[in-house]
Parts: sequence; structure tokens; C-alpha cells
Amino acid sequence: MKKIFLFLWIVLIATQASASTFVGNGGNSTDVELQVTLLQIKKTLSQIQSQPSQAENLCRCAESLEGHQICENLKSLNADQNKECRSKLTSSAADMLNLLNHAKGVQFIWTLEAMEVSEKMGRREAEGVAVASENKIFLNREQFLKLKDYERIYLITHELGHLVTFDKKFLKDDDHIGAFKQADGGRQFLNSLGSAVAMQSLSSGSIEDYSASLRRSKTIKANWLSLSFGSESERHDNSDFAIKKYSGYQMQYRYQLNSSYGVSGGFRQLKGADTFFNEAHAESYLKFYNIKAHYRVMPFENPLTMWGQSHFVFSAGYEFGQAEMQINDGFVSVSQQTSLSSPVLSAHYYLPANNGFWIQAGLTATAYNYEFSEIGFKSQSNQLCYEAGVSYGF
Repeated sequence: MKKIFLFLWIVLIATQASASTFVGNGGNSTDVELQVTLLQIKKTLSQIQSQPSQAENLCRCAESLEGHQICENLKSLNADQNKECRSKLTSSAADMLNLLNHAKGVQFIWTLEAMEVSEKMGRREAEGVAVASENKIFLNREQFLKLKDYERIYLITHELGHLVTFDKKFLKDDDHIGAFKQADGGRQFLNSLGSAVAMQSLSSGSIEDYSASLRRSKTIKANWLSLSFGSESERHDNSDFAIKKYSGYQMQYRYQLNSSYGVSGGFRQLKGADTFFNEAHAESYLKFYNIKAHYRVMPFENPLTMWGQSHFVFSAGYEFGQAEMQINDGFVSVSQQTSLSSPVLSAHYYLPANNGFWIQAGLTATAYNYEFSEIGFKSQSNQLCYEAGVSYGF
């Protein structure tokens, strides 16, 4: 029982330590995508604001990006519209930055619902909707995640344009502004701002600064498949045929109900083998099925980093299965089976790799008892298993 108490003490200390720093959800995927986009926009707007001498290059397709999709909108601008885009982007950069940097600035709200905007020519489906009177931007979560990084910059910059004033008024998509005199002049003008900021991010390399954060695996996934390999600490079973070392693997499917809680089902197998009295070869197999409840803790705050996505998973549940032992001395073979069951506790730490894959390591504690009366064997009452493996979240 000492090992069980030691295990529980480690879990308690880790929980208390991480509880003191735990904030929010520690790495929601949509938060990461949005945070990266906002950082890219802020860096680009800061460059525009601090380098007025480079204004001539704004709202134009960079030579190095000729043929890029984001160039198409900029190439459609006439000379007057290009001038209008450069002038208004330069003058509004500070206002957009204030919205993004101020604690009471723009608020982003996720929705799973399809959105529409009402214009003079009717209703139109939209990926984002800005409400100037409330400084809010509504984004369709699923659509936003499907966009490429430069498309997210384009979309957010367009919506930010609705929250700052041009010619002393908030701009609607079907308004006219300067050289943008078409029926949807406001939308075409804001599209040009979005394209210009995205183009500047691409040409300056700002868009690549956070590529690692976008590739890194994220905790938002609901389904988790795990494969771990491990070995138990040295055993001291009561028998002349007490095998000291057991090792094996565990497979598990976990469904994450929300950011903190999940449930799982899994299979675990351990095998031990040894030779006694120079002749008798003994093999033992332990096969378990288990069900567990999980509590997940993200101990670090910045979801854009590897550590910010890393997390602990503490588990408690029940496992049941079968134990089998075979002894063969070359002349006589003895085999016996019995059922076994036990509460199970575990604690694992997960580190993100890329594209949904994770590396994890941890401990599993059990307290099963079983006997083989024909062999004269009685198991140790509790055991710790040290494990490491990989997981895939999807």
C-alpha cells in the first residue's frame, strides 16, 4: 500500500501546483488560430504605422508573390482606388491597433450558426459580421478554421474596417467611399484593405512567425487514441515462481466531454517470464479491460507555445480481466487461469508534436489480488506501472 499512497501524494501535489497557474482552457484550437491571426495583423499594422516611407508599396501585389491568390483583388484596383486604399490604410492603422490592443477594444465571439448580413440588394451569407455599435466581431468557428492563414488576416482586417471611422462615419458594405463608387463600394474598399494587410504580412515574412503554433497539436480535439508501452516496478509475489519483471502495452480510446473532463475505455496487457531452478520456465500473462473517468489540467498559460498546449490527465476507474500462468520444466507442464479486478489510478503528462500527434508518459497504479492454488502462487497486493507512448487527437 505504500506505493499507492506515494502515487496519490504525487497526484495531489501535481494537481495543487497546476491549479495555481491554470487559467482558461489552456489552448483551445480556435483561440490559437485567432490569436495567431491577431498577432500577425498587429505586427503588420505596426510596420505600416512606423514606416510611412513604405506606403507606396501598400495595396499592390508584391513582385515576389506574383500569381498568389491574394494578388487578384489588388490587381483589380484602378489608380484612384489604389491611392485611396494606401491613404486610408495608413491613416486607419493606429485606430485598428487601438481596437486590438485596448482591453475594452474589439470583442470576438464564436458562433456555429450560419451568418448573413442585410444590404440594400438583399441578404448575403458572411463568414464574419461586425457590429460597430458594440465593438464586436462574430465569426463562424468552422469556416474560420478552414481558411488559410492569409485568408484569416484578410477576413479579420475587413471586419475591423467596419469598427473604425472613415470620413467620420462607420462604413457599411453597400456604402460608397472615395474612388470606390460601385454599389458595394464599401465592401470592395474593405476587401482591398484586407488584401493589402495580408499581402504585407506575406511579403514581410510576418505570416511565417507563428507557423509552428499553427502546426502544433492542440487540445481542442474530442477523440483521443493512445498506445503506451511500459513495465511494472519490481514485484515481490509470494511463490517459488515469483516473476519479478512484467512489461507490456496499453491501448485506449478517450472521449473528451469538455476542456476538463473525459471518459475512456481501454485494454492493457502485461507479460512476465523467468527460469527457476535452472530448468522450470515460467510465463505469466495479465490481460485487463478498463473504464476510466479523466480530469485534464493545463498548467501553463500561453497556448501558442509547446508548454501551453501540454497538459496533465489524471484518471480513476476500474479494470477487470484474466491472469494466466504456465510452468514447463521439459517434462511436466502446469497452467492455471483466474479472473482479477481492481480500481485503477493513473497520471500522465502530454507534450504536443505536430498534426494531432502527442507524446505522453506517466504512471498507472492498481491493487489487484489473485492466486494460483495449484502452483502455490499469491500475487503482491498493489503495483505501479511506468508508461510512455503516443496519442492522436482528432
